[in-house]
Amino acid sequence: MRKSIKHTIAENSFPQIVSLSALLIVFCVYPLQAKERERSGNAQGLSRVSINDARGNDLSPVEIEARFRSFFEERVNNRRGGTRTQQHGAHATGRPVRPTQQDLFALVRMWDDLTPEFRELYRRATDILPEDYDTFHISPSGKFKIYYSTSGMNAVNLTDTMGYGANDDPSSWHVRSPWSNGVPDYIDETAFALDSAWAMLVDRFGFIEPINAPDADGATAHYSVLISYLYDYYGVTWPYARQTTGAPGFSSYIEINSDWSDWDDLGYHLRPYDAVRVTCAHELFHAVQYAMVHTIRGDGQLDNLSFGWLEGSAVLMEDVAFPEVKDYIQYIGRFFTNPRMSFFDNSNNMYANSILLKYLYEKTNPEDSIGFVKAIQYNSYNERTLAFHRNIERVSQNHAGKSWAETLNGFHAESYFTGSRARRPWAFVNDAELMRAWAVPTTPAAGSETVTVNRNSAIFLLYEPRPDHPDTLLISINGQVDNDMTGKTWSASALVMEGGGSDSVGIVPITMNQNGSGLFTLTDWKEKKRCILVVTNASANQNRVTVKINDFIEPPDTTPNTPLNIYPNVVRVSSRNPVLISGNHISEIRIMTADGKFLGYYNGDNTRDNAFRKVENGVEWYPNRRLIPGVLFISATSQNPVSNRRNTQRRKVMLLP
Repeated sequence: MRKSIKHTIAENSFPQIVSLSALLIVFCVYPLQAKERERSGNAQGLSRVSINDARGNDLSPVEIEARFRSFFEERVNNRRGGTRTQQHGAHATGRPVRPTQQDLFALVRMWDDLTPEFRELYRRATDILPEDYDTFHISPSGKFKIYYSTSGMNAVNLTDTMGYGANDDPSSWHVRSPWSNGVPDYIDETAFALDSAWAMLVDRFGFIEPINAPDADGATAHYSVLISYLYDYYGVTWPYARQTTGAPGFSSYIEINSDWSDWDDLGYHLRPYDAVRVTCAHELFHAVQYAMVHTIRGDGQLDNLSFGWLEGSAVLMEDVAFPEVKDYIQYIGRFFTNPRMSFFDNSNNMYANSILLKYLYEKTNPEDSIGFVKAIQYNSYNERTLAFHRNIERVSQNHAGKSWAETLNGFHAESYFTGSRARRPWAFVNDAELMRAWAVPTTPAAGSETVTVNRNSAIFLLYEPRPDHPDTLLISINGQVDNDMTGKTWSASALVMEGGGSDSVGIVPITMNQNGSGLFTLTDWKEKKRCILVVTNASANQNRVTVKINDFIEPPDTTPNTPLNIYPNVVRVSSRNPVLISGNHISEIRIMTADGKFLGYYNGDNTRDNAFRKVENGVEWYPNRRLIPGVLFISATSQNPVSNRRNTQRRKVMLLP
């Protein structure tokens, strides 16, 4: 389900209003979150995440009834024959407090403690009665039965200038006829959008068909869609009942808003059919999700799939089905306002998850775009107890060829390239130029930082060259490991901004091991403008990570030294065979007699005589034929060019005639 949100506030982190979400038919089951639009400020006290009072305590059953009674009474009174008692959108005043999704879960948990009168009011308010509508239309594909009203508060615009379909042929559902057909254009366009969404989801992508709830006559030949006035809601998918065959899945039906005339904040008062199209794709995917579920859990979650995943993937489907509408843009501002937001955490950012789903669809496997989303859904369908974090780890490895941590970090790093920063080769996703750009950190990170990173989230640390920095930047990363994960907990990359007036920015992946550790080495650091370190926690839990630079870490030997070796230890002057000092990064060689007399010196490039020759595996020393036989001492030193660590090897050599 969905409710709208104004473009003008999409980039602010106001809490999201969520919908009425329960239907009691035979037993209690709950619809997915209604897609809705959000008001600026804490409209109607809807900023709550759960059903809490000002003290932060759970409300009692008596308080629940007192707080929400007027809302349910309004729903009952505003059925067919009622009136639109409140103004819409930003002009609405005095509206009853609407329960959030979390409120309704709490209400259900307390169901047995509520009064019989209130429970009956709740049933009457959430049931949708087919007799409240005048007539119906079967979509050209023959798959949908659309109930609608021609008068009263739920009436649709009765303009009739066109239709879809030809010669009663279901395969011609998409053929537009430029003449009236006795059906309002609004219903024709709804039917077209539903048939289009079915063709994409079921015929093209191969998802399981939605399960039809009984219609007004008790038949299940068609999937029912009810058109009514929903105020701020686009639509709702109502689960009806579990299949009686014992197979997975719940039947469902959809409710869609009938009138968009006061949706001027999103422009749908001029483009109502755009609103209908994205709503149909969104809600029909919820119907697919219900058809593929084993259990609607006590918290309303479908099996082990998080609300963030369910809603984010439903928003994705509307964008894939009707990319010209771009309704999703209004929700993703939450991420660009706070790029450290957690994904899939069942918070009020549910629709904002769509930006990550869009990335997974477009970037993880271009040859099989839907594969990632489809595999998550089918894994859950086929393995009822599969935990979501294990599901997504498996799919990332199999579909994207990398760990979930690396996939998620790729998203976090590439999300830099939006708005005015959208550029090749790192352009984020389609429509990147329409998206806001998240703010680059302005305060450089300390030399040593220990930070808590939320689940499926990231931190962004800024580093800028300083006069006291060496020319090579070293950054060590050490994160707390989630042992419940099969893959890596952490992944990291660096956004490197070049200096010298260049606006070039590149992404440098950082190798992280299974133990949560990694090292980033950036040479020519003094020539860079800045570096943004992006560290991603892919765990389902909150974890801590420590990041240190240069003087705060023990510099490692990133270019390993091979052991020094001096051979042979017996050499004849007359043979002209050399002594080989083998190893890399040899910086100095000293040769002395037993009584301390200096015989030779090598310092890398310059020599005091021609007795030293640099070779591929070290340095050769050719003894002068005039040397007096006896015991010599050779001292060789190598120096790591990054860490400056020195290693010295000493050897006694016997010089023979």
